Amino acid sequence: VPAAAALYAVRWLRRDVLAGDPVRRWSLAAAAVLGVGLAAAAGLRWDETAWAGAALVAATAAMCCAEVPAAARRAGAELGLFATTAAVQRAVLFTGLDSGSDWPDAFWTLQWYVVLAGLLGALRLMSGNLREGHRKTGRVLLSGGAGLLTLSGLGIIFGGDAGQQLWVLALMAVLLMAGLAFGERLFVWWGAAGVALCILWAMRQYTFALLALIAAALIALALWRLNRSKPVADEPAPRREPADHS
Repeated sequence: VPAAAALYAVRWLRRDVLAGDPVRRWSLAAAAVLGVGLAAAAGLRWDETAWAGAALVAATAAMCCAEVPAAARRAGAELGLFATTAAVQRAVLFTGLDSGSDWPDAFWTLQWYVVLAGLLGALRLMSGNLREGHRKTGRVLLSGGAGLLTLSGLGIIFGGDAGQQLWVLALMAVLLMAGLAFGERLFVWWGAAGVALCILWAMRQYTFALLALIAAALIALALWRLNRSKPVADEPAPRREPADHS
């Protein structure tokens, strides 16, 4: 790591001189990234050095973001955040397993990526007025987070506790509000469906209340369909002037 740091320091201190020499510039950058990346992989392997490995993963991601073209820098930063999150999870959740400790809960492990994808997608959508590409990438990130949330919610239907169910309900409500805020119908319907299913699942023991809600929903759907298919009143036939036979 010190050798890689020295190489990268030379690359930045002499960036003006190396601007016309891409071979030396890219050689210094690649050697620095490779050195820090290998040290990060070695650190993540052992529990005692997992935090050092996570820090080196973040440093490797930062160097990669600094070297990629400006157009791809934001995407590189987002990928680097996912890699850093995985490394931090290794240090926080997956240490001490050899000594007999239990594995971390898969539900809460996935929620790290749900929150991260949701935040990155929201940031993309907030800047989508400037570039349409930001909105497309934001939809992909937000859809990925919502998909992981939906899968993890389905996974706790029969084995989850009240805290997990409340978490899914709260994030589905956040997804609904985000869809309203950004004008994305997909996430509005997705969040509304998730909130409705969470509430119905929580009320599954109250049969009569559940039947009343279903009946009310069916009545509302029928009225909505009737209003949309309301026949148009017949327009009066056009008045015909008598022919002039004079």
